[in-house]
Amino acid sequence: EHVEDDLRLEAVSAGLHISGSYISHLFVEKLHMTFGEYVRTLRVSRACRLLQDGRRTVTEAAYEAGFNSLRSFDRAFAKQMKMTPVAYKRKLADGRDKEWEIRNWRNPVPFFIGYKDGSQGVVSVGWY
Repeated sequence: EHVEDDLRLEAVSAGLHISGSYISHLFVEKLHMTFGEYVRTLRVSRACRLLQDGRRTVTEAAYEAGFNSLRSFDRAFAKQMKMTPVAYKRKLADGRDKEWEIRNWRNPVPFFIGYKDGSQGVVSVGWY
């Protein structure tokens, strides 16, 4: 929550009344990453979720996730996701197309009919 806000170590430490160096120490000790790396990870994850709905451009997702520049977003995204944001969006679009094809593929299926005695029989093979 609030990953799109201006999250700086100084502001967080002041809000929690804990020193910034102690927060930094905790992040490295417990999460094995710096506070800045943690925030970037959260923001890239948020941008991924924003891109998954298919309604946002890469630029909109970047700024909505809290990045101040496209350059820093591209670098952070590529480092975490091992692909560019544009390639990720393209991959999502390709996946949606494949899902649509699978959902709408007309497969032959048998139509069953039930008899009064409880038995069933195949009436025909048709398309659903």
